[in-house]
Amino acid sequence: MGRRPRVGSQTGCFHVVARGNNQRAVFGSESDFLVYQHLLRKYKARCLIDLYHYCLMGNHVHLILRTERIQELSQFMHGIQRSYFLYRKGREKLTGHLWQGRYSCFPIEDEPYLLECGRYVERNPVQAGIVLKPGDYRWSSYMLYAFGVADPLVTISPVYTQFGLTLEQRRVSYQRYVEITRTNEELKSVPGT
Repeated sequence: MGRRPRVGSQTGCFHVVARGNNQRAVFGSESDFLVYQHLLRKYKARCLIDLYHYCLMGNHVHLILRTERIQELSQFMHGIQRSYFLYRKGREKLTGHLWQGRYSCFPIEDEPYLLECGRYVERNPVQAGIVLKPGDYRWSSYMLYAFGVADPLVTISPVYTQFGLTLEQRRVSYQRYVEITRTNEELKSVPGT
């Protein structure tokens, strides 16, 4: 039986998740994260993808992106995942699968959900108990939106303008929006604290 085709999105926006096979780590060192970021930049330009939010976790990746055509998304992810696997294979004599099957892809059909997906992605290290605040995690888009730290990977999300009229208002409002834990969210403590 063949694979089911990907479901498109009217907005062209998607939440993409790629996981390590058997929950194994896909990033083991700083250079691994940097190589993956380089591949994101390379294939983002090649496939005409707008990357709004991202978070690279130890054993999985979250990307919030926009594309005109679903085929470009497939080319984008195939290029990145294959290139990164070949990098790891060459460095570690890796055998077998690095990634757990195909990446997951969830359509984002409206701006409120796009906003929530971005928040979810950037809070992932907090929810996983790796850090206490999103700003303490280096491998995400949070610092661009919250503090204006340059990130060449990111195309500013169109919903970011909802956070205020001036850039400073947006940054402060965005920090509050992402950092405040809601009652339905479980904040796990960071090991050793």
